[in-house]
Amino acid sequence: MNNRSNPLSELAKFGFESLGETVGKLDKLVDLVGDWGHSALDALSKSASPDRALNQLLRLAEQDPKPLGKLLQKSDAAIRLCRVLGLSEGLTDHILRHPQALGIFAKKSTIPKSFAISSASRAELRVTYRNALLQIADWDLAQASYADAYPEVSRALSDLTDAVLEAALVVAKSELAETGFNLSGVDLAVIAMGKTGAQELNYISDVDVIYVVAGDNDDLIGAGTRLATRLAAVLGEADVEPGLWELDANLRPEGKQGALVRTLEAHRSYYEKWAEPWEFQALFKARFAAGSKELGNRYIETIKPMIWSFPERNRIVESARHLRGRVLEQIPADQQTREVKLGRGGLRDVEFTAQLMQLVHGAADESLRVMDTLYALEALSNAGLLSRDDRAVLDKNYRILRTLEHRIQLLKLKRTHLLPIDQGELRRIARSLDLKMSVDQLLALHERVRQEVAALHDSVFYRPLLTATASLSPGEVQLSSEDVLIRLSALGFSDPQGAVNHITALT
Repeated sequence: MNNRSNPLSELAKFGFESLGETVGKLDKLVDLVGDWGHSALDALSKSASPDRALNQLLRLAEQDPKPLGKLLQKSDAAIRLCRVLGLSEGLTDHILRHPQALGIFAKKSTIPKSFAISSASRAELRVTYRNALLQIADWDLAQASYADAYPEVSRALSDLTDAVLEAALVVAKSELAETGFNLSGVDLAVIAMGKTGAQELNYISDVDVIYVVAGDNDDLIGAGTRLATRLAAVLGEADVEPGLWELDANLRPEGKQGALVRTLEAHRSYYEKWAEPWEFQALFKARFAAGSKELGNRYIETIKPMIWSFPERNRIVESARHLRGRVLEQIPADQQTREVKLGRGGLRDVEFTAQLMQLVHGAADESLRVMDTLYALEALSNAGLLSRDDRAVLDKNYRILRTLEHRIQLLKLKRTHLLPIDQGELRRIARSLDLKMSVDQLLALHERVRQEVAALHDSVFYRPLLTATASLSPGEVQLSSEDVLIRLSALGFSDPQGAVNHITALT
């Protein structure tokens, strides 16, 4: 940098670490983009890693200095660009491959409400998807409160996924048509499951789906299977542009061994006769996402009510607890405290707590049948089944954990839920949350959240057994005797009336 009035100690205050190289790099940036390079220092200081952001600015300037120079003239645009460059290697690589994406920073930062995803080809679909992902991340990283921003970010990522699925179906049909394959008389509906179904997706997630098919094609199942298989290839197969994410259809009837697509009648027959308890729990998040809307809505209207009419609903709770225990057992010892999602006190414990309470009490209270975890916590609190204080703790910590998960995934646009070991990556995550946050403070925050969530997970679910027959605090709900019996039966009590008698005696 031509003006060397800033000593190295001043550069350290701006957040730089490689102090010996920084001055020379700043000078080189000015040489490439002109005097506006001087103003980049402030923008760089607000990034998760000023050193990394500066390196990426130089790469962009070497490609084409003019558009970058124009962005650096605008303080807001420069800051937003540096925030992305300093945190996300994955999004930086996309910008370097497609410099026109810089135009996003020339416009006002907004969270998209709808998405125009190209269906012209696989490559164009993938480029427009990542442009939209960049727009979401730009808005996300610019927010003063990551906790307040999380729900909007997650919903936008889910809406983006729906739009991509719709566009990918068009591409898949076009590719199959070019091979001469007959898709006439085939209606395919994509049913979103898991986080996709609940519209609370991460930046990078496997997208859980189930396929349902209808129509009068002579080989309906075969044609539907070809279309679903091609859809997955359009999204994930290796190509000029990297794949997006995996379409995971393993929640379908019979799992990996089951048919990839089925008719609605075949789905209904399976769930009526052979479905395991965990499959009804999985249906809780089912939602139409793409394809034939009429068919998808019929699927939801036909299949989803079976959750509440399943004659052995008590086995759903037992199965869910068993599955949760198996997941905990399978986490390697060296990853247990780094697991943001699956570890004890992680995201799964918040979701597990809310969902089990919904499965138990939702049979008698339809207001609890919401899919989004934050809405579920609110509904449980409004129903008097979760105290206001416990709801507030779970809500706050869930937002923190989901934001941590988002930041971890943004680093390299990889599907992971582990806090990194690398100190530089941990520092980037910490500064992306708060420029003043140190690595030690980040780890302490995560540990505090883990302990609070684990404690509530262990206790909250069982409290309704007592409050069900006791006098509740003002403004909370008193359950009827019939509701109490339904809930205790769902919990697995073989003699619910006897349990009521014992609880009444205790309280």
